[in-house]
Amino acid sequence: MSHNAGCLKKQSIIFCFLFITCSPTNKQFQTSKGFSKKLTVFQTWVKTEISKLQIPAVKIVMADFRGNKPHIQKIEVGPSTTQPFSVASITKTLTALAILKQVEKGNLALDAKVSDILPGFHGARKELHSEPIRIRHLLSHTSGLAPGLGLRKQVIAGKEMNIPVQIWPTGTRYFYANINYHLLARILEKITNTPYARFMNHYILPKLNMKHSYFIPTATGASGLMTTVQDLTTYMHFWINRNHPFAISDDLWQEMLSPVQEPPPIPAGIYRSLTWQVEFFQQNKVYSYSHEGRWYRVLCLLKIYPEKKFGFIFTSQPEAPFGFAYVQFRQQLEEKLTELSSSFLAETNPLVPYFAQKPGILLEEYPGYYKSFSGNRLFVRYANQNLYLGEEKLIPIHSSVFYSEKLGNVEFLFRQTQVYAMATRFHFWIKE
Repeated sequence: MSHNAGCLKKQSIIFCFLFITCSPTNKQFQTSKGFSKKLTVFQTWVKTEISKLQIPAVKIVMADFRGNKPHIQKIEVGPSTTQPFSVASITKTLTALAILKQVEKGNLALDAKVSDILPGFHGARKELHSEPIRIRHLLSHTSGLAPGLGLRKQVIAGKEMNIPVQIWPTGTRYFYANINYHLLARILEKITNTPYARFMNHYILPKLNMKHSYFIPTATGASGLMTTVQDLTTYMHFWINRNHPFAISDDLWQEMLSPVQEPPPIPAGIYRSLTWQVEFFQQNKVYSYSHEGRWYRVLCLLKIYPEKKFGFIFTSQPEAPFGFAYVQFRQQLEEKLTELSSSFLAETNPLVPYFAQKPGILLEEYPGYYKSFSGNRLFVRYANQNLYLGEEKLIPIHSSVFYSEKLGNVEFLFRQTQVYAMATRFHFWIKE
């Protein structure tokens, strides 16, 4: 991915706090009594952490769109700037929107085969008994394409591309990979007869009223959007405002937020949809959806609570966004922001009871033999409230994902509420 080279250098930390409110007569808006105190504690924590990590700038926006005027809470740490900055993979959400608008116009279908649109594309592997890769699989990162088993050069619609070898059968497993959105950008170019960046700059950003944003000429579909906090707030409002002139249809919106692979049979948790990560409760009822952009000196998080008409944005320019210390800070920050958002909304987060549970609540569902398409077998057993792969104890990450020192992340997959398969970084096994 390429990003604007003019990133902010380390500077002395400046902390400022801005508070903008709507009219006091707006009775729809209420914060909890303890919000101000929690906000002060949060501000102090952020200031301390970014000083330790030497992060030059952090911006946080919490926006409530329930009233006649938006109620916006801003926190800025570091030098203030209005210059557009890279948001890395947040770009994918606009690429997905552009694709969905083409579906809405009838120019494209979610179940269209990629090979029918892009001549020369070959992705599905016969040895995996894989179905053809379709548009929805690219949008949802369930194409099975992921770096790891090598790349194959293919001439696709007249342009050479490096396509990863498919690792898992089409549609069986979510795995985040930029190649899916590189292909979606090529599809947009093919059906609009317009270069991707030009199409996004001329036909998508104006509709969203993102006046201070632009796509760089080398934008890939997975990255390349340059924007501002102001425009990100406008973009967040677009998704919340279902009456926006450019909003996608209700049916397509529901499709966009539906799970792309069956989540574990638990009352609340997280699943992946077309583009977004979704927090759900009460039988897949959407509580929030979010997307992150992360690259060198770039981290941006956009999280939306559709029923509450509320969302928050976090942006920063860390020197090492993939380092352990920063990853830990980012995880803690999202937890604290989620808690602060609940206080801002004067409500209790319905997902808290779920996330308070110990991971691996479905351990007894997973034991058994698993067989790969090549005939290899693995045995998973349950003993002393732990799960073992052979003799190795698996470390639970959440309800259906575990960590193995030998294999990395091990994910158990569900179909009709039953475990039917197990997937790792490079392999796929069917439960016998």
